[in-house]
Amino acid sequence: MEKYFCKIGFCVVFSTFFLSVCSISSNAELLAYEGFDHEPHVYGSVSGLAGGGDFPDFGWAGSWSHVYIPSKSDQAGEILEGSLEYPGVVSHGNKLKFTREVSRRLKTTAGGTNGTVWVSMFFRQNSKKITSEIKLQSGNDDVLSIICQGNGQINLDGVSTGVSVSEGTRFYLLRIDFASEGNTAYLWVNPNLLSEPSASTANATKTYEENWSFDKLFYKCRGGTYFFYLDEIRISTTFKDALRSSGLPLGTTIFVK
Repeated sequence: MEKYFCKIGFCVVFSTFFLSVCSISSNAELLAYEGFDHEPHVYGSVSGLAGGGDFPDFGWAGSWSHVYIPSKSDQAGEILEGSLEYPGVVSHGNKLKFTREVSRRLKTTAGGTNGTVWVSMFFRQNSKKITSEIKLQSGNDDVLSIICQGNGQINLDGVSTGVSVSEGTRFYLLRIDFASEGNTAYLWVNPNLLSEPSASTANATKTYEENWSFDKLFYKCRGGTYFFYLDEIRISTTFKDALRSSGLPLGTTIFVK
């Protein structure tokens, strides 16, 4: 399968991406990617997991971190063969299975007083009874949260998507419009990807009172022996690169201070 990655990781898409710390070279569209292209392996903890594939650690500042307590048999990480899939999205490599908390820091800070960012990823849980959290963080502080409430609905910082938590694969597409007076986020769950979705079709829209940025992705699951799958994380300057990436040539330096 084709691979078009630069260096970064997590399905995030951006229309015109502005960085609070860095600027992007004019031809940089895919900013981060993680396809978990590692050999299948069972880990006690995935802390230190990095590299893999032809474009290792693209867009990441370091390896994955896994909150792991050896005395708890329900805490584990594993690379499983095969990718999660959704119509219209290019999948590559394998996938991560995990319990408890995993996180990874981006190479740069994403934000600004204008511009748009898209984030995309596959996420799956093995029971609809459990609660899962997907967060964007600045340092260790939460700035945006997608909560999948067990036996309930998926919400974006308290705004319900109207989509019930299920055991199947979900494709999350997140768009963030940065503004000095406060950011606005749009979340789609398993959207039609034949064309870029309009803001009016989002399952949930949240307007924030602050202009924030983020530099870390954080995932958490709660529910005993239950587990989750994560795959195909992208951060990009265009909608299409959140799905497959364009394959356009990229400069050797993606982020220029």
